[in-house]
Amino acid sequence: MKRVSAFLLTILYFTQLHAAVGDSTKHFAVLELYTSEGCSSCPPAEDLVPELGKKFGDKIFILQFHVDYWNRLGWEDQYSKAEYSDRQRDYTRVFNTSNVYTPQAIVNGRTHLSGADRSRLLNLLNIETATKRQVQHLGLIAEKAGENKVKVTFSTTLTDNEQLHIALVQKKAYSQVHGGENKGKLLWHYNVVRELSTAFYEEGEKEFEIPRDLYTKDCYIIAFVQDNMNMHITNAAKVNIE
Repeated sequence: MKRVSAFLLTILYFTQLHAAVGDSTKHFAVLELYTSEGCSSCPPAEDLVPELGKKFGDKIFILQFHVDYWNRLGWEDQYSKAEYSDRQRDYTRVFNTSNVYTPQAIVNGRTHLSGADRSRLLNLLNIETATKRQVQHLGLIAEKAGENKVKVTFSTTLTDNEQLHIALVQKKAYSQVHGGENKGKLLWHYNVVRELSTAFYEEGEKEFEIPRDLYTKDCYIIAFVQDNMNMHITNAAKVNIE
């Protein structure tokens, strides 16, 4: 009987190992929220983030990108970067739109809508997280590498058009706003992308610097595979920093 049990355990181990490194299925939604502290329409959209995280759990990967094109209108958003604005503009090509806007929500790189439209956003996320998708292996390890650095080791499978985006994400942040449309407000932010790096190869390492006002426990890593032609996101994973 003990021999049979050991044999079955061995079979189970190799079956799980094969599933981990080969094809598998997954229910997931990557939600990108393009926002700004200078936009009065953005706080209601950002306030939805904790609710969405609680409702969809590990099926959802939320990335809050702060754009910089509001900065000239009375308040400079400390979390904004020009590269995030550029990323949002990249979507205008596939969505056939002429302008960017905030708060814009983009789900799995396939659909965009107002991030403040709670009912429509919930309906879309219900559909996306209920859809079973065939995915390739996506492995991540995030480790402290010195006082303020994180080393991310990754392995995945990419097609000719795909690339791997790796984001250093701050779990929670806040700002007291002293100008612009949100003047006088205390704004809370969730899942703020502090740094985004891209890899066009299937295995390797990326290093991130943790902002000096944060600890590694304040952040985690989210990675996602995206088709560079149609912008569809085909896989995603999240890990804490060890």
